[in-house]
Amino acid sequence: MSFLRYALIWPAFFCCPCIGNASGVATDPVQVLYRDSIKLDDLLNSVEQHYPVIMASLQDVQKAESDLLMARGGFDPVLKSSAQTTPSGEYSNRTFDTLLEQPTPFWGTRIVAGYRKGSGEFGPYDEKLKTNSAGEVRGGVEVPLLRGGVIDERRAKIGVAEKSKIAVDYSLRMQKLDASRQAVSRYFEWIAAHEKLQIARDMLKLARERDEATRKRVHRGDAAVIDQVDNERSVLQRETAVVAAMRSVNKASLELSIFLRDNAGAPIVPSGPAYDKKILALSNGEIQKGLDLTKVSFSDTDLTAYPEVRRSKALLEQSEIEIQYAENQFLPKVDAEVLVSQDYGDGSLKKEKMEYKVGVKVELPLRMRSQNGRLNGVIANRNKIDAQLGLAKDRLNILLNDFRQSIDASRQRTELIQREVQLSAKVEEAERLRFRHGDSNLLMVNIREQTTADAEQRLVDAKIELLRALTEFELIRKAMQG
Repeated sequence: MSFLRYALIWPAFFCCPCIGNASGVATDPVQVLYRDSIKLDDLLNSVEQHYPVIMASLQDVQKAESDLLMARGGFDPVLKSSAQTTPSGEYSNRTFDTLLEQPTPFWGTRIVAGYRKGSGEFGPYDEKLKTNSAGEVRGGVEVPLLRGGVIDERRAKIGVAEKSKIAVDYSLRMQKLDASRQAVSRYFEWIAAHEKLQIARDMLKLARERDEATRKRVHRGDAAVIDQVDNERSVLQRETAVVAAMRSVNKASLELSIFLRDNAGAPIVPSGPAYDKKILALSNGEIQKGLDLTKVSFSDTDLTAYPEVRRSKALLEQSEIEIQYAENQFLPKVDAEVLVSQDYGDGSLKKEKMEYKVGVKVELPLRMRSQNGRLNGVIANRNKIDAQLGLAKDRLNILLNDFRQSIDASRQRTELIQREVQLSAKVEEAERLRFRHGDSNLLMVNIREQTTADAEQRLVDAKIELLRALTEFELIRKAMQG
């Protein structure tokens, strides 16, 4: 945001010509950050880098990454050790045992390796604790045959955490899109407020110029005193309109500052019409380019790439993993294990032989209430997310169609009101000429001027609506491109 480098602090009364104007309305000077021009790209960059909602969503991403790291930690090796000594008693002995366990993602296989040593005297019931002088080295594998084979708790947690991170990433993208759309609306509302303020000032200028002319005519006896009084009333009325328009400008500036921030993240209140006046020119080429964009058809792939849809799909895939794990829990737990051990050093000759053990462990729950509860819960969640996914696609289709209609309607309104403004201006000038020649009255002149001003304000609204719709439509189109 290079424009921030040239920002200077100035009093608001210096930057805003309306402060301290002839209307005599006092406005508190507010210290604001002044700049030559606020560009829309600079505003959107400010939103992405400093908007508090985005900053909060980044913490959600960090948390999702931490959850994924924690889930992957389920496959970290575990070292277990124990030592025991019996210095006195019927049998005096010492034992030491250490075991390294390494879970693997390969069909839930668990690898173990260990070393133990037992020395001294052991009772007949503890004879297996005794080893040869150099101790015993052992290793083995445990493989789940049914439950925990296709999927187990560790792999399920990793899968869920991965999908959750994807969902959070797309939530962040959706937050950025929503915030950018809000910023665009506030930006163009701010421009519209300044344009309407200028219209109100122009109206006030006309009334003041006419007031001076009317005073001269009254002094010469060419006009009635009541005409001067009526024009003074018109001046006051238009000064009131300027005050109201200025309030709208200040309000729009404050609302824009929520999205426009400096490098420290502090809101920046614009201090005047700091935008390119050509933004409302709306050449036919620019309008046609925007209309061409709205005619582009979007495939199902494009719709699926929309952040809200992608988020729902990630959550749906997450629920599918949870369902797979829940269904796997109905299977009996049947684990096959193979263990190999070898003693070294002096001692029993029998222990010098390598020992092999092959076994099966079976665990079968007699009731399935926990499994049924878990499965029913995750299925219900999956169905809810599936419904949300369908709604997200429907909303996107409706949103795109609404923008197409809004852009076309705004274009037509702009063209029609532009013609209306031209005609109103001609009628206004003709009425003013008639008034100078004494063929009209001040009331009709005021009506003609107000009619033109109303048309000009509606023209501003139509142009702003067209620019806003075109800009937001482009943001959504880019969001569907990833």
